[in-house]
Amino acid sequence: MTSDLTPEKRFLRGPVYVFLGLGFEAMHLGVMPTGIIGAACLLPPLALVLEPLSERTPILKDYLGGSPLLLIFLGAAVVHFKILTPTVVGSFGGFMKETGTNFLDFFICSLITGAIFGIHSKMLIKAGLRYAAPVAGGVLVSSALLALVASSWAAAGRNWC
Repeated sequence: MTSDLTPEKRFLRGPVYVFLGLGFEAMHLGVMPTGIIGAACLLPPLALVLEPLSERTPILKDYLGGSPLLLIFLGAAVVHFKILTPTVVGSFGGFMKETGTNFLDFFICSLITGAIFGIHSKMLIKAGLRYAAPVAGGVLVSSALLALVASSWAAAGRNWC
């Protein structure tokens, strides 16, 4: 990468600006595919172009999380200022959370599963044994409190429904 903000990154073995330009052109012509294909045409090249900016912004880089936060706010700005067409915004929204794919839930589950599988098994067993007693105690205390509240509620003659 050079010292200025122009990335030397490549996407699918080609210059990232070519793919970003093709994605924007497809969006404005109204031929952007829906679902994961459309999202993959536009979002990864955009992230590669914006990454050098986030790497060089001191407060953003050091304290706020860097590239992901910049991409979240810029994505919100792009939608707010209507740079993306409503069809594309609806397609990305449906892909991420609403219809069919529900990619956001899948991605979060993948992150958690990957983090758990990345832990050494002996460390996982050791930590699990340490958490077992407090979790079991919390379940027992909350069950006892629930039984106490339920019995006082029934003794007062109140109906649950």
